[in-house]
Amino acid sequence: MPAGPSGKAWKRMYMVTAAVLAVAIILTGIAFGFASHKNTGSTTSTQILIPGGTYYSLPVDQFGAVIISQNTSCVVTGQVTNAGGVQFYLMTPSQYFHLVNTYNISGYAWTSGPIPSGGYYDLDLSVPAGSWDLVFGNSIPGASTAVGFYSNLVAQRS
Repeated sequence: MPAGPSGKAWKRMYMVTAAVLAVAIILTGIAFGFASHKNTGSTTSTQILIPGGTYYSLPVDQFGAVIISQNTSCVVTGQVTNAGGVQFYLMTPSQYFHLVNTYNISGYAWTSGPIPSGGYYDLDLSVPAGSWDLVFGNSIPGASTAVGFYSNLVAQRS
């Protein structure tokens, strides 16, 4: 009868399993909209929401979001690029909650429309005072995509 794995083999298997689980948890968090949560209610007039050079991989039917919470209106600007098509939405927290729970868009205040794969898009969005979610996801159902923030995504008080 063959001997079972040695202590070192068990430790190695445990470490690999722990690493895979950690990566899965991080990717799940990103996929369910925990990609970047920034409260833009700071005392400065400009707040970096997502630093330039940041990339998100979005699996099929998943999305990312940035929470924008201001007591005055602001303008959100930045340049993005993508592989596979992407679309941005400005949603209320209840619309975003509905999306998270049903994977269906129940409404939005603004959308970029589908941004073609491989191009650059300049975001320049006026956001009213209050709490909002800037959501990004694949514009092609059933496909995955990657979103790159070529420049800083910033909120500047109006």
